[in-house]
Amino acid sequence: MNILLVHSTMGYHGGPEELLLNLNRHLWEYGYPTRTITERSFLKLYLEVRRNLSWADVVCAISFPSTLTIYPFCNKPAIWICNELPETFYRWYKVPLFKLNEHVWRDKCLICSNKVDADEVSRKYKVSHVIPFGVDWDFYSYGIRRMNHEFNIVQVGYIGRYKDQLTTLDIFSALLSKIPEARLILAGPKVPSGTGPLYWDRVVEKVKSLGLDGKVTMTGQLSREEVRNYLYMSDVFIHPVTGTGGWLAPFEALSTGLPVVVSTKFYGKEFLDGFGVVTEDYVDALCDVYLNRERYNEMARRGSEWVKYNFTWKHYTRKVLEVLRETCEL
Repeated sequence: MNILLVHSTMGYHGGPEELLLNLNRHLWEYGYPTRTITERSFLKLYLEVRRNLSWADVVCAISFPSTLTIYPFCNKPAIWICNELPETFYRWYKVPLFKLNEHVWRDKCLICSNKVDADEVSRKYKVSHVIPFGVDWDFYSYGIRRMNHEFNIVQVGYIGRYKDQLTTLDIFSALLSKIPEARLILAGPKVPSGTGPLYWDRVVEKVKSLGLDGKVTMTGQLSREEVRNYLYMSDVFIHPVTGTGGWLAPFEALSTGLPVVVSTKFYGKEFLDGFGVVTEDYVDALCDVYLNRERYNEMARRGSEWVKYNFTWKHYTRKVLEVLRETCEL
């Protein structure tokens, strides 16, 4: 079974890119040849897919608009790993493409990573399977926790409105009156298109207006190794993200043995039961972590072990392979 992996890259390494890299690697390990096509230009992506269709037995689209590369006249089986509805990143001029995408995928196989996403996507599409994403536990668990004089709080993700760093700054500002030695690390790049750079500027302005200079670090673009290093030099991970995306970051942090505090609206919250803090009262939660570090570090250690045996990319790939085989047999 030859598998064609197709992804419309956004120009930075995020969750879909991590999924693509690991899915490709483990498919080869299991003996299934792949070809991976990633482009920012839809025209280039479309033409490359068309050149490779005769080789493929099945097409696996990672994100919209890569889902449209099989239209029209594609007789190959196809699956869509759908992390969010295309309309999540709404632009009025894309509405005809949204409608076309619904037509193309009305009777094809969709995979979502969690029940909340599946319920959302099923308003317009037929969701066939729910398979939780994996985490590269071997990579993130390799490190040594650094002892700090400060209380370091880290948030990982691109600086943009879907990650809601402005809310994080409000939380951090309120926390400083209770924990003056707290420090905040916003570990992520500017979004290279859309409203990303504008949001970065708003975050910088808010840091200044709240008097947080010297207490907030904005790292910019980082390698995976650098992200891991920031996780190991931190005391707690915060994730006030309430919408789609940001699914992997809390579990990557948990893999390092770092306590995690996430929103009650976080899509993967059901998997953190007993291993992390799910709350909207972030200040109280962070104070509790600060005062009871040993208890929360033990909770995170158990969470890391759980991720190791339940949330690996190998496990995810095996489940996706079952769907690919099933799709090819239809």
